[in-house]
Amino acid sequence: MTDRVTLRVPAKINLTLDVSARRADGYHGIRSVMQQVSLYDVIEASRGGRGGIEVRGCPGIPRGEDNIAYRAAELFFRYTRRPFPVAIAIRKGIPMEAGLAGGSADAAGTLTALNRLAGGALTEAELAALGLELGSDVPFCLAGGAALCEGRGEKLTPLPPLPGCSILLVKPPQGLKTAEVYRRFDELPQTPTNYTDAILPHLRGGCLAAAASALGNALEPAACDLLPCVAEIRREVAAHSPLGACMSGSGSAVFAIFDSLVDAQKCADAVSRLGEAYLCGPVGLENT
Repeated sequence: MTDRVTLRVPAKINLTLDVSARRADGYHGIRSVMQQVSLYDVIEASRGGRGGIEVRGCPGIPRGEDNIAYRAAELFFRYTRRPFPVAIAIRKGIPMEAGLAGGSADAAGTLTALNRLAGGALTEAELAALGLELGSDVPFCLAGGAALCEGRGEKLTPLPPLPGCSILLVKPPQGLKTAEVYRRFDELPQTPTNYTDAILPHLRGGCLAAAASALGNALEPAACDLLPCVAEIRREVAAHSPLGACMSGSGSAVFAIFDSLVDAQKCADAVSRLGEAYLCGPVGLENT
């Protein structure tokens, strides 16, 4: 049985996000196409340490129950009833409060690492059920690649990843909290969207240009209302003629898809005054 597991956990973008009205359980139903991208956090879980659950990371990362990796470890041990001392080190590469599932990726990586340390105590289905208790994006982060995500995010249908392309992510200095964006979404007049059905045939057909032209996010108006710089980044990015651009998740990051790395870099240079720019690409299951 291994004593240390190190995992690179990818960020995700929402190629589409359709949101229904708040449900009786307090959550919103979603239909979303999620795609992992080559921007990573690193999770290292080791048996031992000072005892119990120890979380370490760069400045600004909570150490206790405010950290989703800590809560993931608590949940894993409570479910398996097989606790052991563990030290979890997190190296952040994914910006926080960006709609890129950095926290969810860390939770998924922690569950996966602990399961390996425990000799495969839980099945993939059991891990996914635990993941959903931690956050709606965690089941997808556990599954990886690209998928149609429905319900709260727990109903996953694997999809072909985006064809090879360059993806520019732009994260403004300000972040957005998911709960606040959904609250504003509920306050605004709602027009039903159906971005997801529009993009599916293009992904399944492997047509990058058509898929990129079908991007859409129902939360974008709410996010732009709360943080106008999101709309400013969208306008600036659009001026560089990407194949498509959209906000990811509940924001505040915006992504743009290019078929040329040179064009993506030119856009990154132009928008860097508005926030941190990251160049990456789509990740398939073979690369996770």
